Amino acid sequence: MTDYYTSGEFAKRAHVSVRTIRYYDQQNLLKPSARSKGGA
Repeated sequence: MTDYYTSGEFAKRAHVSVRTIRYYDQQNLLKPSARSKGGA
């Protein structure tokens, strides 16, 4: 089974803000392995 992290969990583990994770996502620096129904 593969574990997935929410943006908040990933940000906490990476020691950055959720805003930073969202910025990286917008810049296509991160590739999500899955998205929730809400698109997050």
